[in-house]
Amino acid sequence: MAMRSAPGPSERVPLLTKLAFGAGDIGTAATSSIIIFYLLYFFTDVAGLKPALAGTVLLITKIWDAVNDPLVGMVSDRVHTRWGRRRPWFLFGAVPLGLSFFLLFLVPPLSSASAFWYYLIVSLVFDTAFTVVNVPYTALTPELSRDYDERTSLNSYRFAFSVVSGLLAAVTFKPIADAFGARGGPRFGYTAAALVWAVLSTLPFFFAFLFTYERHEPGKREELPFLDGLRIAFANRAFRYVTAIYLVSWLVVQVVSTV
Repeated sequence: MAMRSAPGPSERVPLLTKLAFGAGDIGTAATSSIIIFYLLYFFTDVAGLKPALAGTVLLITKIWDAVNDPLVGMVSDRVHTRWGRRRPWFLFGAVPLGLSFFLLFLVPPLSSASAFWYYLIVSLVFDTAFTVVNVPYTALTPELSRDYDERTSLNSYRFAFSVVSGLLAAVTFKPIADAFGARGGPRFGYTAAALVWAVLSTLPFFFAFLFTYERHEPGKREELPFLDGLRIAFANRAFRYVTAIYLVSWLVVQVVSTV
């Protein structure tokens, strides 16, 4: 079996950069974990939304998520700034992400119908901010290094931060809410817990921005039509396997969180 050559000096990624890159996944992992496990319960049992209205908010948000992901990806590919194509997105999207996450767990003094529109708008804003930071962030890996082993190492740091922060958020959110809720009631408790994790989810993006870079940028190339790109991707057996595993794993997470 052929041995891989060691990465050249220009392709090695410093430890600080790997840590900063990994930390960039804290915000999205933590907020995703909390939303998966607690948002529906919060809507129905704390904010007082009817289950049908709460489910509609989540459904419309998921549909919008399927639309905005490729849109942000295409725009990110075409944007060129002095900071690169990817990093400005999670720099300027970090605060909207944290703020809209906090507002999701706020209970405004509104009627049930008005509250539905409030949570729908905030949920759509949060999902947009999530996409704005997450899609360019995940596309940053190949622009940090072209070396296979360095990219693998980068993603190892990323997933380590992601798993740990997601678990911590899921485990600590309710105890924090209960602790604050003991003094100010359940609504205050959930709002306070959301504020804590909004701050913890926002700050790592600035660390990621400051200590990562974009070394490689693809040259000008012929544009591939969207449907042709899909056809090429799904013609790859490994891609189909990974896609299936990803979908099944998230289906399991959603089922467990609902139960």
